[in-house]
Amino acid sequence: MRTLILNHTRRRNEAIRHDGWTAGRSRVITDSSRSSRIQHVCTELEGQKSIAALWQNVDRGIAFEGVALARMGKKDEARALLDRLLKLGEQQFVPPYHIALLYNALGDREQTYAWLERAFEVNDPKVTFLKVDPKWNNLRNEQKFQELLKRAEF
Repeated sequence: MRTLILNHTRRRNEAIRHDGWTAGRSRVITDSSRSSRIQHVCTELEGQKSIAALWQNVDRGIAFEGVALARMGKKDEARALLDRLLKLGEQQFVPPYHIALLYNALGDREQTYAWLERAFEVNDPKVTFLKVDPKWNNLRNEQKFQELLKRAEF
């Protein structure tokens, strides 16, 4: 939890030191909007396990790896992980928030908002992070996103 707080308050270097080398850097990859930083961290991670393998929570790991790949411009690989995540959702509960994250990274606004709506419908606790999670920075100024924040009573 401390790592999340540090990361969401833009104290990423502290988050990395607290969370360990690989898991902390995987958070930087998924939260960063700067492609140069993403590329640098991904180069550091080469030879390591996939980002998904770093997370005990499989669906979150798949989503975060997909986000990182999409932000690196590897859209086909990210879409393959999205398909995997959707198939996993047919077998077990996958938080709609995670699916929305991946659609957002792929630039699909319509599906992003559709899955965020589902997150509200199923009371996905992750929606509590909408206001502070840097993964949503690209949507912050959009009216539809502001309406979601109001609905969440932020």
